[in-house]
Amino acid sequence: LHPFGSGRRSAKKPTAVSRNAPPGRKIGHIAAKRTGRKKRK
Repeated sequence: LHPFGSGRRSAKKPTAVSRNAPPGRKIGHIAAKRTGRKKRK
């Protein structure tokens, strides 16, 4: 199941994936330090 291409049913899975994840699991950000927008101070 692809979180981005799920379409009608929203499959809410974490976008960031660990670096050593299998190729099929690498969806979205791969080993991202921080996801989302930068927090303003």
